[in-house]
Amino acid sequence: PSNLPPCPLCPLATSGRKYQKKDGTVVNKTYARYQCSYNIQHPGGCDGPSGYGAAKLDDLVDQIIRIQFERIKTAPPQALIREQQSREVEIAKAKLNLLNGQYQQKQRDYQDLRAETLRVIRGDSRLNVDFLNSIVDETITQLKELGQQVKEAEAELRELVSGAEQVKEEYAQLMNWAELYDKCTFEAKKMIVNQLIRRVDVYRGYQLNITFNFDLTPYIEGDDAAAC
Repeated sequence: PSNLPPCPLCPLATSGRKYQKKDGTVVNKTYARYQCSYNIQHPGGCDGPSGYGAAKLDDLVDQIIRIQFERIKTAPPQALIREQQSREVEIAKAKLNLLNGQYQQKQRDYQDLRAETLRVIRGDSRLNVDFLNSIVDETITQLKELGQQVKEAEAELRELVSGAEQVKEEYAQLMNWAELYDKCTFEAKKMIVNQLIRRVDVYRGYQLNITFNFDLTPYIEGDDAAAC
């Protein structure tokens, strides 16, 4: 549509026409097409066409997928993985190291305060017992807070490291599909497309917007390759 949200594609429908050859033979020709889901749900509510030719749309999607796979095959995996790890992961490690250092120092402070408390009890310290107790309570509270922050930082680091591993796995899967795509059967291609693409929206004039199930930003950064 021109002034409405793009039309998500619905399952295939068929249409046809009948024509007569010069020799008088009547031929019924059937065409596959995708229906506009907005028109189906809101009849007359979309000012775009009610359907789109399946062959033309399939060919456009096929071209976009080939472009993406070429980018994937030429993208250096080391750079992608290094970028994932060297930035967020290293920052998370530094944050965790800092918090661990603060936590260990606070534990030493607490041990010193306990030792000083014993000296107060024995009468060997000049510190006021009430003042000392308030410092101990404050230190215990700070220890608990730092301990919680350490746990959160550890969880964040684990998640980031796991994310880096996921990048490797997704890259391997995408590379596998990229290598197979041109060599496999039509049915196998459909299976790959179903795994790769979440949604296809169509604008007037067969302008497409494709939503992928994978984050392809590292391969297409700076290029709106999904819109065609």
